[in-house]
Amino acid sequence: MLWFSSWAIAELIEAATRSGMPERAGGTLARLSETARASGTDWALGIEARTRALVSEGEKAETLYREALNRTARREARVRWPAPTEPTTSDAYRSCSRR
Repeated sequence: MLWFSSWAIAELIEAATRSGMPERAGGTLARLSETARASGTDWALGIEARTRALVSEGEKAETLYREALNRTARREARVRWPAPTEPTTSDAYRSCSRR
């Protein structure tokens, strides 16, 4: 069930960011990072990078999104459902005025 709580934390951070309250993601992001780094898997570290990108801006956000895409695209990181990075990446590009 640990994966479920990590997934829920990532969803809470995304919700806070998309609702215009990224400051609410701070403590939750620290918890997600701790869990992701402890597991060390590409999937967990990719989700952590994606979530950090959500609360970042500019070049830092773009670098984190690329890391997330690279990590979650690796064969050993694949699971039964797609990584949530692709739609979010296009949202980030739109918010950076890249159309």
